[in-house]
Amino acid sequence: LKLNGRQTDSGRLTDPFVGFIYGNSLSLCDAFFVALESAMRQIAEEQPDYFRCRVDTLRQSQCADYPTIQQILTRAYAAGGKSSADEAIEYLLQNHEIRFSPSPMQGFDAIQQLLKSSTPHCSAENLNRLEQAILGYYPKSERKESTGAHQYFLLKSIVPSRISPQSLKRLQELRRKFGEREPAKPGAVTIGEVGSPISDDAAQKMSDENWLAAIKKYSHQYSFDGGAAELSRVLENKVRNDPTRFANLIHRIPDDANKTYFESILAGLADADVQLSLAISAVKRCHHLPGRPLGQPIVRLLEKISDAELPADALDILAWYATKASNPVGEPNWTTYVGGVRQERDLRDVMDAGLNTDRGAAAYAIAQLLFHNENYLAHFKPHLTSMVNDRSIAVRAMVAYILLAVLRYDRDLAVKLFAQLCDADD
Repeated sequence: LKLNGRQTDSGRLTDPFVGFIYGNSLSLCDAFFVALESAMRQIAEEQPDYFRCRVDTLRQSQCADYPTIQQILTRAYAAGGKSSADEAIEYLLQNHEIRFSPSPMQGFDAIQQLLKSSTPHCSAENLNRLEQAILGYYPKSERKESTGAHQYFLLKSIVPSRISPQSLKRLQELRRKFGEREPAKPGAVTIGEVGSPISDDAAQKMSDENWLAAIKKYSHQYSFDGGAAELSRVLENKVRNDPTRFANLIHRIPDDANKTYFESILAGLADADVQLSLAISAVKRCHHLPGRPLGQPIVRLLEKISDAELPADALDILAWYATKASNPVGEPNWTTYVGGVRQERDLRDVMDAGLNTDRGAAAYAIAQLLFHNENYLAHFKPHLTSMVNDRSIAVRAMVAYILLAVLRYDRDLAVKLFAQLCDADD
């Protein structure tokens, strides 16, 4: 868990193993967690004292806040019933902001089952603490129309004979609010198409100032009502229809804007008939963004305009991404595992992996330029040794394209570099 888990943008921990709860054991790790959960539930039911000892070990471990361990503990406490009722409630309250709101992969049923099995037997003090925590819980993930959904399902899971008048009143208010149609259960996965927050027709009438305001407002990548990911698709279409306008507008977008908007303008310019100087200017603007996060869109735009005579500063940008870009760090993922067994993959997978990295995409773009124009060879020649010795096999697969182009103009150089490419330490 420590090796494979990560922290999300919201600060929550996540891990790739929580899918074991669906019983689809595809690997040894999944099988291990299925067995661990089953064992913990059985111990909770049959040996409560020993369970208390084992569960304390898990709760005090550095992995206690990962979803997989939370799911195992929640289900085990639910199985414990009367013998571990107070410990179960205290476990939820220890970090209720996280434990009241499981991820979609965890599901909400385990929490409801824990409450149903524990609230008949826990102390009055713990029950009161639980109710107060629920009544004050309004997670940010709830949409406006479903505000109170978490409270509804949590309060509904408290045994009716012990629920307080205050909590019962709130539960009745929520029942009237939602009526016959209950809200979606928290954590449930719903499927549907999310549209742009601004329609294509409305975008047609937007001024430059309107676009800048929209880019600032819709800064989050995704949202239920549409975010930067959806709006950027509308923007890309507008760029294709009016490339000159947006090649100029890109200089007014602030550095801290969602990078998706910059990317959509570059992609739109790549598909449009735009003046070379404007395209190069847009490339320079994006190249100087903090962290240089747009390597692939930049080099693909330069590749698309390979028929034109690119200036030296544009070629320098390409060379930078081919030799100095940080992506990929190590080797990109071009292996796959089924049932824990590594599957052999062919050369196309290696090349696809290389093409989807900054250095690999830049190498491919340079190759296309060289195929079109021998004059570029003099500019890129000083960088070729560095490229054929790239630390990534997938990137070197793309560098081989450059050597094919060089072979047309300088056979000896191409053969020499190819020998270095093959001998590079991987």
